[in-house]
Formats: sequence, structure tokens, C-alpha cells
Amino acid sequence: MNGYRKALFPIHIYQANIKENEKIKSLVLNKIEKCYHKKDIPVPDGWHTDKIYTSFDLKEVNDSIFGSENILHPYYIKYISKFFDDSFKIVIHDTWFNYYVNGEYQEIHNHLTSDLFIPPSHFSCIHYLTFNPDKHEPVRFVDPIEEVRYSSLEFNSHRYSETYAPTIQEGDFFMFPSYLEHFVKKSQPTPDYPRITIALNFAVINYGDKGVDINDGN
Repeated sequence: MNGYRKALFPIHIYQANIKENEKIKSLVLNKIEKCYHKKDIPVPDGWHTDKIYTSFDLKEVNDSIFGSENILHPYYIKYISKFFDDSFKIVIHDTWFNYYVNGEYQEIHNHLTSDLFIPPSHFSCIHYLTFNPDKHEPVRFVDPIEEVRYSSLEFNSHRYSETYAPTIQEGDFFMFPSYLEHFVKKSQPTPDYPRITIALNFAVINYGDKGVDINDGN
């Protein structure tokens, strides 16, 4: 065969638009706004950004907004099921909100954990509860072998980029491997309409006829 070209080992991200976004807003948006205006949540330890307002790792705050049984999980599981090609069972580890309104940003990071007492996540999700594509920055995913590629050559004719920014509309829902690094660039202030996302991590404990031990990550 002459001139054959094949892309190897693709990484998949999954995207859908949540049709019930306005319903979800009615359930949690006012609670998130009230929490934001209290201004009593610091940037989490270990995060490099100095401006983001997030409920990450704050169980009491998240329970007060989403409920101890999390009223949003049935919606998210409905859309996650659209991405799976076989029967499955998952365990959602945590859910939190991120609030961007005054030029906030998030550094490059992934959703893996080095804590031996926290089960590993297989997938992470982002729900764009409020988003203006003309004003807000999208998530940008990073090639996980970017540094390795520096020792090789990507032909310019193929316009390779080490980051990917999907086109996003309000209500969009993304699922991606938890190891996939991503970030949010600093944006212009949007006091009239904040960028609010809800994020979650989950482990797959059954897929088709296979069971997965979430304690060993296999």
C-alpha cells in the first residue's frame, strides 16, 4: 500500500446537550448564587489558580446545594448512559460547582488522585449550567503525550495542536477519561452572567459482563 496514513490510539471525549438544563437551573442555581455571595470559600489547597470560586471537596456545601442523595445524579446518569455501548453500573464519587465571573481561570490539571483512601475515578464530567459562548472560555483538553511529541515531528500540513477546545453551548455535558488534562483560560469579567459549571467524577464498577474492582483501578 502506498501513502497509507492511520491515527493510532485515539482518546475519546463525549458531548451531549442536557435538554432539562432549565429544570436543573431551577433546582440549584439560586442556591449556588447564594453560596457565592457569602464569599466564605477559599481556593482549595494545592490549586494554583488564585481566583476560582469552587465547592470542590466541601461535602457540607455540596449537600446543602444538591442534597445528600444528589438531586442531579439521575439527570447525569441519563446522559452518561447515552455514551456507553453496553450495560453499566457506576459509582459517583463527588459533585461540585465552579463559579467564574471576574476573570477566574483554572490551571492544567486532571481528576486523578494520589490518595490511597479515595477510590480512583475512570471518568469525569462537566456540565455547563450557565455559559455564553460569546463571552466565556471553554474547557481546553491537553494532549497527554505532548512532551513525547517534542522529540518527534508532527507534519505541519496536518495542523496538529496540543490542545483542543470544543464548541460549547449552555447545557452541554462532557464526559472524558479522568487522566485527561484540561484547563480554563482567564476570561473577561462577566458580572451580568457568570460561567457556572458542575463537575463530577465516577468509577465504573460493571461494564457489560465484566465487573471492575474500584479499589485497584483495573
